[in-house]
Order: sequence, then C-alpha cells, then structure tokens
Amino acid sequence: MNKKQAVIILTLLALIVCAGVYAAKINGDNLYVNGGDTTENGSALKKDEKGATTSSFAQDKVTRDLNNTEAFTRLKSIIDDKNAAAATKAEALTKYQTLTTALQQSQNIEAQLKLKSLDVICNIDNNTVNLVIKNKETKLTDAQKKDIEYVVLSVSKIKNIKYDIKQ
Repeated sequence: MNKKQAVIILTLLALIVCAGVYAAKINGDNLYVNGGDTTENGSALKKDEKGATTSSFAQDKVTRDLNNTEAFTRLKSIIDDKNAAAATKAEALTKYQTLTTALQQSQNIEAQLKLKSLDVICNIDNNTVNLVIKNKETKLTDAQKKDIEYVVLSVSKIKNIKYDIKQ
C-alpha cells in the first residue's frame, strides 16, 4: 500500500468516525426507531393509534425463528444422545427432517410472496399453512388470495391455508 492509499483510507475512517459521533449527538440515547421503547430483553416495540405498546411484525418473525431454532436444537440433542433409545432417535430424526422441509418451504413461500409485494410470515404445521400477512387493508383482494394460494400450492402442495392479517 502506498502513501496515497493510506491517506485516503485514514481520511475515510476519520469521516466515518465523525459521522458516528455526530449521529450519536443528534440521537442521544435514543438508539431505537420508535423512541427507545423496549421490552425486558431489549427488543424494540411500536405503539399503535391508542398508544398501547405492541410487538411489531418483525418481532413476530424473530419469535418464530427462535422457536424453530429451539426445536432444532432440542431434536439435534436427542439425535446426538448416545444414551437415547433407537426408536426415540428415529422419531427425533423424522421430526427433524419434517421440520427442515417445512422451514425450507416456508422460506420459499415467503420469498415468492415478497416478490409479489406481500410481506408474510409463513409457518407450516400438520398439513396447514398458517400465514401472517402484513397488509394495509383488513381483507385481502381476490387477486392477492389467488396469488397466495397459487404460491402455497406450488411450493408445499398444501391446500389448507389459514390467514391472519395484521395492519
């Protein structure tokens, strides 16, 4: 690295630090978008029209992901346990594979619906696709329902779909 490159890199680093300091002075201690409202575990919350604090759509996704991670960890520990019975291990392995397939299908459904401008949380349980849909309206249009049904059926081959619409 020559002198010019070193000077340019140091100048850019100094600008980044200055921008960070300036942003911290402007925002103060308010590091959250919604005015610093947090839960006990530090996650951001939003307020609805009545001023009540509610979990955000993103918080629902995080909760779903944590539940899936917990289930995977529990099943993996049973599969790896040397003292577990063979039948228990086989059952845990089957559940692990089913959960993996459902998670892959859920992620695929979410991605495809995101391309259709629908923000969705998908969860597949017992041949039922549960969708939490973030929508400005309280009801879906017929075109949206057809798009959702087509994507869900093509990805998961499941016809039973439950909708939960959040604004």
